[in-house]
Amino acid sequence: MKCWICGTEAKTGEHLTKRSDLKAVFPSASQKSPLFLSTDLKRNVKIGSIDNRHLKSKALICGCCNSARTKPHDEAWEKLSKYLREKKPQIKAKEIIKLNKVFRDPNNKKSMLCGSTNKSMLDVHLFFVKLFGCAIIEHDIPIDITGFSEAIMNQKPHPLIHLAMSPSPDIGIKKHIARSNMEMESIH
Repeated sequence: MKCWICGTEAKTGEHLTKRSDLKAVFPSASQKSPLFLSTDLKRNVKIGSIDNRHLKSKALICGCCNSARTKPHDEAWEKLSKYLREKKPQIKAKEIIKLNKVFRDPNNKKSMLCGSTNKSMLDVHLFFVKLFGCAIIEHDIPIDITGFSEAIMNQKPHPLIHLAMSPSPDIGIKKHIARSNMEMESIH
């Protein structure tokens, strides 16, 4: 199988939910203390490790794209995700998040570099471009993947991908990670 991002031989699977998010929310997942995965196709699949194949996309990418090329994207999302998860008090609907506080220059705590924040948010955007691209390939969704690949390869935002985030609804479960459905709209 070829890597959908760069076209070289693909052998690695991307986590459907970032591994660091899984580890942060479920630090003690094990065979003795399993997680349960539910999808539209299967309910309560026992997961004994956050590296379980059920938590990875079947759309493979190459080692270079999965590590070196998209590492800044993963790191930017990891930083934003940690901030959103750990913010006290918790984030409320319609609250504005000052991203320059999230992506401060680590060498200068008082600095709020706009360029650094813009680059970091581009990396967050490209992290989701990678996840969406994997979902398109895995589920054989009839969308041309070229723009997704080009965005990652050229470090440019995908012009048709727009992210929206909101607080998770309280569904009575203490610890959970969920993914919403992807929605598509035809532009003519």
